[in-house]
Amino acid sequence: MSSRRAKPNSYLRLVARAFLAKRLSTAALVATLALIVIAVAAPYIANDAPIALRRSGVWYFPSTFTYAEFTSTDWRDAVDNLPIGDYVLMPPVPQSPNRTEISNRLVPPSSGHVMGTDDLGRDVFARMIWGSRISLSVGFVAVGIAVLIGVIVGAVAGYWGGYVDMTVSRVIEVVICFPVFFLILIIIAIVPKMNIYYLMLAIGVVGWTGVARLVRGEFLKLRTQDFTVAARALGVPAPRIIFRHILPNAMAPVLVSATFGIAGAILTESGLSFLGFGVPPPTPSWGSILSLAREYVYQAWWLTAFPGAAIFLSVLFYNLIGEGLRDAADPRLKI
Repeated sequence: MSSRRAKPNSYLRLVARAFLAKRLSTAALVATLALIVIAVAAPYIANDAPIALRRSGVWYFPSTFTYAEFTSTDWRDAVDNLPIGDYVLMPPVPQSPNRTEISNRLVPPSSGHVMGTDDLGRDVFARMIWGSRISLSVGFVAVGIAVLIGVIVGAVAGYWGGYVDMTVSRVIEVVICFPVFFLILIIIAIVPKMNIYYLMLAIGVVGWTGVARLVRGEFLKLRTQDFTVAARALGVPAPRIIFRHILPNAMAPVLVSATFGIAGAILTESGLSFLGFGVPPPTPSWGSILSLAREYVYQAWWLTAFPGAAIFLSVLFYNLIGEGLRDAADPRLKI
């Protein structure tokens, strides 16, 4: 009776096992995934329009999108006075992030407003949920741009070396000295209307230098390995060697750097919004909510506590994930 030979564990499987063995990093990953789900599903979690509606025998789904015949309907009051046969399914938080009610301004946390209201009577809990979309999207998109640029530049410098490496290294040293805040201020001065896309682009264009250095170092090490020399001797084109053979073996430190970069991008966006240079109002973001605390620091403590805690926890989660990936991807790690 023949016995099957057990397959050796792949590198990715070993990294995943080592990462999951770290409870703090695993808990941070679960919490981050939950934040991503909340950000994606924000229109169905916090909104003053129903998710599903049955009106006069006709179903509207999802009615969180605008229907012309219902634009003037206040569904929070209409739910209690529905005709027989009609049905309305409201979101868990039946509040719009931009609905102003001056009569309810600066209301402390209560059953009607879990996190209180701001200076215009807008529900802070709804704005926190919608603000997660801005913070997380800036983090992911900005770091995605930085990783794309950094991988290409670092691969070119590390694979060809010589004068190419020296030239690219000097460019990296120049860009790394350019503060992202100054670049965004220049964009604000040039562009008539600031939006989130310029913010993502500015953070990504300046933040690629660390990734480029990591990729360059990995390529300088891997280009002399036997599998690279063999591929070059067989006449494999350079782009195929770079992206098919070397790059997959150099991505572990890049992923770790990207995780830390997301945390840094969230902090940058929050800081810019706090100073008034972030996304324009009335678009909610954690930093813009926190900026209101400067005027109502003693009158409305919740404007400081909740967005500050959200920024702190999200950055902490990404740092814990990055540390877990860094330790798990260490080839000297014993499993």
